[in-house]
Amino acid sequence: MNRMTRTNRMKCLCIVAAALAASAAHAGPTLIRDSRVMDLATTPVLGRGYSLSTNTFQSACLKDVVITEPSYDFQYTFKEIESTSTSTSSVTTSANGSYSSFWIEATASASATVAQQNGRSAHSILVTLNVDTYYASVNESGTALSQSAAALLTNQDVPGFFAACGPYYTRGINRNAQFVSVFTYETASSKRDVAFEAQLQLQLKGFGSGSFGASTKGNFSNEASSKNLTITSRGWGLGKDQEATLVSYDLETFKAAVKRAFISTQNPLTGRVTAIEVVPWVENTEFQNTLNLRGQDLVDGKEVPLYEKKDILTFNGEFLTEAERAARLRLNMYYKAKVCKNQIASNYYQNGKLDDRVAKARLKNHRLAKPGITLGELDQALSDAAVAALWTSYESYLHKGTPNMTTCVTELLREPSAPITAPAGPATAGAPGAPIGVPAAANNGTGRGVFLQRFSSLKACADLQKSFSATLPEKIEDHCMAELL
Repeated sequence: MNRMTRTNRMKCLCIVAAALAASAAHAGPTLIRDSRVMDLATTPVLGRGYSLSTNTFQSACLKDVVITEPSYDFQYTFKEIESTSTSTSSVTTSANGSYSSFWIEATASASATVAQQNGRSAHSILVTLNVDTYYASVNESGTALSQSAAALLTNQDVPGFFAACGPYYTRGINRNAQFVSVFTYETASSKRDVAFEAQLQLQLKGFGSGSFGASTKGNFSNEASSKNLTITSRGWGLGKDQEATLVSYDLETFKAAVKRAFISTQNPLTGRVTAIEVVPWVENTEFQNTLNLRGQDLVDGKEVPLYEKKDILTFNGEFLTEAERAARLRLNMYYKAKVCKNQIASNYYQNGKLDDRVAKARLKNHRLAKPGITLGELDQALSDAAVAALWTSYESYLHKGTPNMTTCVTELLREPSAPITAPAGPATAGAPGAPIGVPAAANNGTGRGVFLQRFSSLKACADLQKSFSATLPEKIEDHCMAELL
């Protein structure tokens, strides 16, 4: 009997462990260290919403974000580089960032070309100030949901919350800032002047006043002038400092610039983003409490455990965000075509039709950055019927077609055991600019189905997912807004 009990207990523990492992595979933080966060066109901010499926940052739905104390890694290096070398590994390693390596190589190569034209050889020295900032993250214990975001959850408007705040939020950000300088001097031969470089290094590391006598500085200055010593500097990810002067025209001003650059990197909210940590909203305790995710919910007479609710909600959250983006994409396509047509009519129409004098003019292809189709061809592609078809596509996707977003979201929000009833009032769609989504009232007043059933189990949603993608005709996409060559 004891053996049987022990065996059953072991089986139970294994089942629980497997369940927890499955949950962990879908929950918890996700680290992103690639171009998705390094693109300068995006704006990662602590507490800002994020969607993995659409790779978009959304609204910041946390109020008065409290940040943990960050840490810094500081590196100041002095390294010779060969301007004629084709290898980039040493440069990249020294600068600790690919965005600076290209500039370093180009600067050294340009100096070598100029010196060669004068019958001399150029030698470059790389001086790098590199600062990494990490452990700057949201302190959830001291950071609450914003009032408006909490109201969405209180009203069971989970689709509205995910549309505004994303299924994830940005909890931590790692940043990098650099102040990079290339010192270049010329010699009559191809050999480097080791003694001059050693003296230069001593001069640069002597930050205190009076480190060198006036005669020593004067001799070095004369030698530097004879060797045509130049300083070229560039910074990445520096913070704004009203007192910072980063322009260098001699060694003293360079040392002052390095000091100011270092001060400019001390703000934990500045620097180029190198990595972010995103966490599902379902892992946020206030989110769970506001949505009452811990309440008892039954499906087919069995209680749905909390870990499964969180997994389902994260799964559905990405789908809802992607579905809303697909609707917005169609609306944006319609507006782009409409505005482009109005621009052509306003600038190039005479007596209600395209002016023949400009109809054959070539347009700039914005995607390929070269001559493209004629203005007449674009005007023809933007016929009234073509523009109207884009609006019809938006309406069909949102609420008129089969499948459509309204039906899918309504079914997804309805509790699996609740009876199906027609939504009260018209669907959320209408004139251009109407809000995208389905109100909680369309779901018999509950909305709890969003964390009790997966969208993939509903035919209306599974079919909708297949129609997410939409593209403008190539002529319109590549040439609007029209720009004559």
